[in-house]
Amino acid sequence: MDNLTAVTEFLLMEFSDIQELLHVGLFLLVYLAVLVGNLLIMMVIILDQHLHLPIYFFLKNLSFLDSCCISVMVPKSIHSSLACSTSISYLGCVAQVYLFFAFASAELDFLTVKSYDCYLDICQPCNKLVVILFFLILGLFAALGQVAKTSSSKNLLITLAYTVLLPFLNPIIYNLRNKEIKTAV
Repeated sequence: MDNLTAVTEFLLMEFSDIQELLHVGLFLLVYLAVLVGNLLIMMVIILDQHLHLPIYFFLKNLSFLDSCCISVMVPKSIHSSLACSTSISYLGCVAQVYLFFAFASAELDFLTVKSYDCYLDICQPCNKLVVILFFLILGLFAALGQVAKTSSSKNLLITLAYTVLLPFLNPIIYNLRNKEIKTAV
């Protein structure tokens, strides 16, 4: 007779009560800011005829992917905190990982194409390649942090930067500094 153990759920790291309240409030605020900012950018690009250019097509899709990327992790995190749940099902975890990497990969593809488009337009590398590099470095640290057995607080900071900070900063970096977007808003 074989001894088999089936994994049906994973345990999540808990926060202290003060951290829990801060976590819910801060995550909810950042999540809503990302959604509102990205929806505003998408609506402006869709409704303004002057913004129906290839560069804005990429920006609109980048905003959509940012909204999708942050929507994979943050709502479940907020729900788990409010419900005092410390576990996630195996299938739920697999779905989150798959969707996050699918959206992040698509976002990386759009960033690459957008950078190449900028390169072709101005015949020099786009300075937004820094964001791609930041995106890749954070992903690398997030993946290697588990392998290197770094402290849980460092892992948490890297994960937060990767899943929350980048989608929060992308609308600011790509759109709010853009004169045409400012004019349309």
